[in-house]
Amino acid sequence: MLFRSAAGSTNPVGSNTGSGSGAALNFNTDIKPILSAKCGGNSCHDDGGTLGVSSQWINDETKFKASDSKNRVDSANAPMPPATSPALTSAEKDKILQFLTP
Repeated sequence: MLFRSAAGSTNPVGSNTGSGSGAALNFNTDIKPILSAKCGGNSCHDDGGTLGVSSQWINDETKFKASDSKNRVDSANAPMPPATSPALTSAEKDKILQFLTP
């Protein structure tokens, strides 16, 4: 199914994309690899981890988009990932923020 935007372009419904400020990003190919590398593990956001089910969003785009990840990635006070985990590169951070920005 396609929908037509006011500008006349079409986008597939349910395409796993975010389009923040330009080119569309795909959750599975662009975002999930970053999340798996930087936010995964038993004590982080991976399925079956020690965090609550609502915080286990590496394999769930809907949960990820509903999380406070955008604020946490962009926060100076309580950033994600925490200092004990590998930091996001500038490119990874930009990609996540672009994906989460409507």
